[in-house]
Amino acid sequence: MKESGFSFIETIIACTILCSVIGFVVPIFRSEAFNETRVQLQEDARELAQNQMENVLARPISKLKPGHQVEQIHSPNQPKQEFSLHTSVKQESDHLLVLEVKVEWTPSPTSSKKADYTLHTYRFIEGL
Repeated sequence: MKESGFSFIETIIACTILCSVIGFVVPIFRSEAFNETRVQLQEDARELAQNQMENVLARPISKLKPGHQVEQIHSPNQPKQEFSLHTSVKQESDHLLVLEVKVEWTPSPTSSKKADYTLHTYRFIEGL
């Protein structure tokens, strides 16, 4: 009597090939999805960092809230100063990002509460 279907060895070989293909293809899709999410989080973080800098740099350094560590990089005698700010930013997706943001800050005249700044660079310290 002849058995129908695959033999045990053929089944093992087919399963091995299938597992190899899945093991190779699935990480590629996961990687692309992860990278897209990471890029979106970085773009969101950049926007949040800019908003944060507007709020922080509009105040005198002496009146910054605890947790905003501002390190002055250039001499205070120069009209433009560069600062490094460590700040935490919480996104809608509940990702907590700790950023180091470097800005160039031109102090405004005393009559104005705004500061003119340029965002140079930012980098993630923690969070992704």
